Amino acid sequence: FTALVGAPEDAVNVGSARVLVFDGTTWAQTASLSDPAAATSTPFQGRAVALSADGRTALVGSPTETGGGGARIYSYDDGDWVVQGGSLGAGTQYGSSVALSDDGGVAIVGDLAGNTSAGVAHVFVRRGGIWTEVDTFVGPASNQAGQGFAVAASANGTTIAVGRAGDNSSIAGAAWFHAQPPTVNRSEEHTSELQSH
Repeated sequence: FTALVGAPEDAVNVGSARVLVFDGTTWAQTASLSDPAAATSTPFQGRAVALSADGRTALVGSPTETGGGGARIYSYDDGDWVVQGGSLGAGTQYGSSVALSDDGGVAIVGDLAGNTSAGVAHVFVRRGGIWTEVDTFVGPASNQAGQGFAVAASANGTTIAVGRAGDNSSIAGAAWFHAQPPTVNRSEEHTSELQSH
């Protein structure tokens, strides 16, 4: 078993994500994921983390990184963890929440304060080793919805849930579900809303 644990206050708030492996008896840390390119300020790497089902793809959010936050993909290959290029994007608090599908081929990145605090959730798909943004879900501009406060993906990556911390102008909060129609490639179909009371 492999687990990924965020440690955003490591090294005076540079942060990291710690990889832990269970050998049947005990858990042991085997790696610490931290990109030096993000360590120019206090990025809080590891504030949000996600791991694929096979434990070989990791997504690490650093929402206060210089330049507007970040989210990086790490892959385990030949006994080592390697960051796959730079951040998937940038935004006001880009990487404040993250999620992966089971196979690690679909990534969701929340930017809680994007679009003037309306919030944005970004959807990426890996094709041939290249990550491409295929969808964005933007919170309503009429209020500080906080779209992307939390994100989640189904096992196959065709359904995602996006939390809005301040939906409906009442700070009530809500979770919105988006499903990929069978005949459309990673396109939004708004299916339902769950609202807190």
